[in-house]
Amino acid sequence: MKTWFDWMDDCYVPAVMKISDAQTTQRIKARVQERLAVQTHRAKRFSFRRVAVLAAAAALAVCIGVGAMAASVFPWDGVFGTFFGAGAQSQAASLGMPGEGLALSASNGGCTLTLEGVLFDGEQMYLPLTLTMEDETPDPTLSYYAMGQTAGGESGASRVLEDENLSDHSVKLMCTLQGGNWQSGDTITWNIQYLYATRPMENGTEVAWEKEGNWSFTFKVPQAEQVQAQMVSAGTSEPVTGVLIAQIRLTPMRVTVVFDGLPEEAGVRDTLSEAQIILTLSDGSTCTMGTFEEEVRAAQGSIDEKTSPIDGAYYEVSCEYGEFIAPDEVEAVSINGLQIPIE
Repeated sequence: MKTWFDWMDDCYVPAVMKISDAQTTQRIKARVQERLAVQTHRAKRFSFRRVAVLAAAAALAVCIGVGAMAASVFPWDGVFGTFFGAGAQSQAASLGMPGEGLALSASNGGCTLTLEGVLFDGEQMYLPLTLTMEDETPDPTLSYYAMGQTAGGESGASRVLEDENLSDHSVKLMCTLQGGNWQSGDTITWNIQYLYATRPMENGTEVAWEKEGNWSFTFKVPQAEQVQAQMVSAGTSEPVTGVLIAQIRLTPMRVTVVFDGLPEEAGVRDTLSEAQIILTLSDGSTCTMGTFEEEVRAAQGSIDEKTSPIDGAYYEVSCEYGEFIAPDEVEAVSINGLQIPIE
């Protein structure tokens, strides 16, 4: 398995996507680097277990998406709404993150991308995207992905959603962007340069379809409440590895556990990445976080103090709840049995 350290000397900003075949990883990485002439000095990111790292460059001047941004409702209905669960619209509004409907479109190379909206949890953006092919019908046996980035942010990752209509030449994706230190009201441009699709193989995946081009969307970051961040008492360590726990961050959609330092041993990082994380809520109930296999968990690390949440080398594990939870409802976070009260 390629680790963050294997790519460390390449100096690029990756997007994390679920592709396990090493040959496929190298092919995509080479293609993107050739296309974008990647040169960046931002912090390198660790690729967690059974996923691959894909390269992306920063700040390209490309065409702006067709259509003007209009204040409208985030696409809570249909397949995109299903991603967030029942009652998500009212829950998100009550938590100060109503999202924004956009309906921005950009076309290139026989493919049209439509950005349906943007939802912001104070730290990460969720971007429902429709890929429409003019002269092709998407293959239902393939998994389609879009890769792009913003200036000052991290590369986008995407998840394929269940297709409601296999014959309409379109695919629904839920993309994410993070790491930009954005504030509500900021105007950003999201540049997408590479579309591709993979098929499962016995020992991994292979790229079965790909399209290079320029698709660009400019929009404002919508309203969101401030992220709740709590520093952990000095000397508090994860009980299995002994690695110090530095910080816990809570948004209405995710919990992030930040560890002090970036462990060199892959086994230690894997143990931290797969830690059992359980929330205890104010009503006495608990919520156990999901796994990489469920695509609701991510892990990354950095040695760059400028991009670190704790002003030094760090490693963090972030988990989506699978529902909306108000940060002030979380009374404690348990990491491999160690319970940390949330004040």
